Amino acid sequence: MPAPKKQREQTRGSNVEPQVPNSPSLQLPDKQSRTCEEVLGRLKSILFEKAPEAIPVLNELIDLLKPCPKAIVDAEKRERSIVIAGLVEADAETKPSQRLIHTEALVTDVLDTLKVESRPEEIYRIGKPEAGKTRLVKVVFSTQQPCLLTLRRARWLRGQKQFKSVYIRKSMTPEQRLKYMQLRREAYERNQREHNGEKVYVVHNEMVVEACEIPFLRGSTTSQN
Repeated sequence: MPAPKKQREQTRGSNVEPQVPNSPSLQLPDKQSRTCEEVLGRLKSILFEKAPEAIPVLNELIDLLKPCPKAIVDAEKRERSIVIAGLVEADAETKPSQRLIHTEALVTDVLDTLKVESRPEEIYRIGKPEAGKTRLVKVVFSTQQPCLLTLRRARWLRGQKQFKSVYIRKSMTPEQRLKYMQLRREAYERNQREHNGEKVYVVHNEMVVEACEIPFLRGSTTSQN
């Protein structure tokens, strides 16, 4: 005998999970609708009630975390820049425009020797001219690729008589330059002490290593990437 209609409806309804209305206390704002200002505002409200002495510290932290547009631009530009040492300067009596042309021509010769096909955005000497001192040359490329290629092939200059005293390094911050100079001094002292001045130890990837190890280090870096 079939069950009554009311009983059948109750049986079907027993398999359905009850609908519980959302509790306002459990509702969280959508991630996309939340902004940093809103989150910080809530955090400051909590600190104002619980630990008001921490608010100045939070404000200081916020200032430290704010991105500096100039620093971002400088860092991006540094990634596609090199510094060349040892390029002879034109005579002091030479006109400024001719001095620029002279420096640009030397940089072009270096890039030709390294087979780097790129026209730099900027080429200029760093600092003011001083008698008896050759200034460094800053070269800024339009992209990072020719910059990395120039650095990778810089060792080719050792076999060229006209560029024997020329040295190329990446562009650095003052802090990076200080560390780099310390590493170079360490490499120099080890070469003097252990190899009678022969250039065995060099600076590579912020480390002092033997020059013969560099190809293997590059290979291991490539495999890791």
